[in-house]
Amino acid sequence: MARLLWWLVGTAFLGTLSGCGSFVRIAYNNADFGARYLTNDYLDLEGEQADLVRTRIDHLHQWHRRQELPKYVAAIDELTLRLRRGIEQDDVAWAADVIQTRYRALVHQSIIEVTPLLDRLTPDNLTRLEKKLAESNATFERDNLQKSAERLRTLTKRARDWLGDLTALQEERLAAYADASAPIFTGLLDERRRRHHAVLEALHTNAPATERGQRLDSLLVHYEQHRSEQYAVTAQAWQARLGTLLLEIESSLTAKQRKHLIDRLTFYASELRVLAREGISASASN
Repeated sequence: MARLLWWLVGTAFLGTLSGCGSFVRIAYNNADFGARYLTNDYLDLEGEQADLVRTRIDHLHQWHRRQELPKYVAAIDELTLRLRRGIEQDDVAWAADVIQTRYRALVHQSIIEVTPLLDRLTPDNLTRLEKKLAESNATFERDNLQKSAERLRTLTKRARDWLGDLTALQEERLAAYADASAPIFTGLLDERRRRHHAVLEALHTNAPATERGQRLDSLLVHYEQHRSEQYAVTAQAWQARLGTLLLEIESSLTAKQRKHLIDRLTFYASELRVLAREGISASASN
């Protein structure tokens, strides 16, 4: 459930980065509403449960605006500087570390916020959650394992969003990466199912909410510690392949593509500064 909150809040922000500035702000400012809607869809909450979730998600959203958005801005500014001078292997490792650090911070805070709800979950809530997780895994399998051409289209679209028109060589490299990514998605599906089972198992126990929260924190914040040995090897190889792809694409950027990318990053950093200042203003007025 904490991972659900991460996805809800994180994608409500990150997923808007391909839209216009006003849409970024509208989507982020309404992320709490979307999170409440989807959380209810996954758990079918009622009465005091729904009231508690509304309060906790509102608090999570406020925390994210005040604490996390400034760090996103700093990371984008740093990435822009690195892109101007040219990306190397150390820069890819730095970016991966930034993403992981921000992910862990958001999921950890989500678990803190959601812990008071754990004692209030009913068997019906957990049955609903189990059903929705199974549906999400079925969708993941359909979209990522059964539609290899769709993987390439999605990857190419994202690259064009950030870089503009692609060269023939860049498209070839994206195609090779998409073709080679099937094993990671097969392993990831198995890991998703294992992790969902462990989360449901933790929620079904009679342990105090704080202990269940700690178990969720271990499963979802420090997820790599719970990977199977086979998937750990696969994931490491995939991360290395992704890093290689990024370096290949970056080294092949035209002057126009590099400018397009830097301009977009600069624009989004400015949008996030506005959103972060709104959080500071709101805090000062309370």
